Amino acid sequence: MENDWAEPRQISDKRRREERGQRHGRESRPRSDVSSKELNNKELNNKAEDSGYGKCMAAGVRLLAGREYSVLELTNKLSRRFNSQVVESVVEELAGLKVLDDERYGEAFCRSR
Repeated sequence: MENDWAEPRQISDKRRREERGQRHGRESRPRSDVSSKELNNKELNNKAEDSGYGKCMAAGVRLLAGREYSVLELTNKLSRRFNSQVVESVVEELAGLKVLDDERYGEAFCRSR
């Protein structure tokens, strides 16, 4: 009795590399003359210049994802971990984007009580 299904095909190593976009004999080279250590140092310097703004923004958004906060509550909560100037700019931006709203917080507070 014959099999109704075909045997799996053997793919050569050369063809497998071609399908993945790799050419035989091509070495992996960095995209620029910058070493990975220099690149890491540049990234660390950029993060230090950022002074925690991105982390503060992420923390604020993460907190607001759980429940509504008033401006004062969120400011106090973020001030425990971050610089007051950074917290102030993050709170202003979140309020400008209507992610943080005292009126909406008041309505949610009244509904919960």
